[in-house]
Amino acid sequence: SWDSREPQRSRSMQVRLALLHVAAVTVGFLQCAADAAPLPIYLKHGLDWTEGSCLSRELQSPVNFDSQLTEPPGSLLDYHYEPIGNVTLKLAARAGTLSVDLSQKLWGGVSYDDAWFPLTRIDFRGPAEHLIKGARSPLEVQLVHQQESDPARLLIISSLISCKEPPQAGVAAVTEDYVQPVLQVNSEKFLQHFLAVRPPAAEGQSTDVVLEGDFIDLRAFLEASSGRSSSFIKYAGSLTAPPCIERTTWLVRQTRRVASNAQVKAFADSIYALTDNKGNFREVMPMNHRVLSVVGLRWLSMADMNNRPTLPRGPNPRTDDELNANRLVRQVLPKTKQVLDQTMDLAKRLQRAETAADAEWDGVAARLAAKSLAADQAATAYGDVRPPVALTSSMIA
Repeated sequence: SWDSREPQRSRSMQVRLALLHVAAVTVGFLQCAADAAPLPIYLKHGLDWTEGSCLSRELQSPVNFDSQLTEPPGSLLDYHYEPIGNVTLKLAARAGTLSVDLSQKLWGGVSYDDAWFPLTRIDFRGPAEHLIKGARSPLEVQLVHQQESDPARLLIISSLISCKEPPQAGVAAVTEDYVQPVLQVNSEKFLQHFLAVRPPAAEGQSTDVVLEGDFIDLRAFLEASSGRSSSFIKYAGSLTAPPCIERTTWLVRQTRRVASNAQVKAFADSIYALTDNKGNFREVMPMNHRVLSVVGLRWLSMADMNNRPTLPRGPNPRTDDELNANRLVRQVLPKTKQVLDQTMDLAKRLQRAETAADAEWDGVAARLAAKSLAADQAATAYGDVRPPVALTSSMIA
């Protein structure tokens, strides 16, 4: 006897396996494409970039500021940073930029537009990308934050760094006899943490930033010398490297911070060596009709942040570990939902394929039954008694 369900099971399984194979290959292809993305080339400082939105000139960054340089803040943004200490960080040379990855632990962030933006990394650009009245500073420090519920949306706090005698542009002087700059009256303590050893000067290299018995005070870095928060020019812009996504809010400090000549030169030497003596800045983009505003940053203690939208409703966390755990959950939830949506979509497509396979094999069974019946009728009509019809591939076709 012939069981018509066996071909259906076999065909459905083949469909499932084929779709899963396609999904796996697609994921692998996308990952390989991301890994093989070209590094930014600073020969023309981004004017020749074509990836993503880099050719757009609508909301691109960086820009030049001729106004809003002395205006008082019209609003305040709340933020909180924990002292970064008792940890070893990595200062890495990646895609022409010196960066410190801070995404493995929640060190704080900014509350903006009813959303929480955790700090994820620190980038060093030299010379600076943003200009003030057409003047380019020798260094720019960018604190990069990603929205917790939408990681493609960024908020970047930028501080321009000046020194008395800026290093000569386009000249790398990486030597074996590196000596950490000596702290002076005009030194920037924030930068000193990253200069215990020479910053990496080749793509893929990294150096350890050892913070034992010392810590990075980001609050002090953002404050003015008076102890009050500085003012920042806020505007809508983009990433300054491919794919130049136009979903970035920039806060650029109105006034420059001052560092020693030796501190700035240590960063400049590595950045120029990393970029074939070009520097890793992107050329300024048109301002167009973008609205500029001035905002201040208001530091809040962890206890005072309990009214921020980043905290869970209900009882407040009892410890910093509980708070960090809650924030990590909130950060993972969007990614989990994305994976779940993709899984559900794949399940629906598999179900549709299985339904189509079932329908196809129901048709096969019907055609076989019809042929068998026709053969029996013919045998009866001619008085020819035949054995049961054997199923063949030609009959299925």
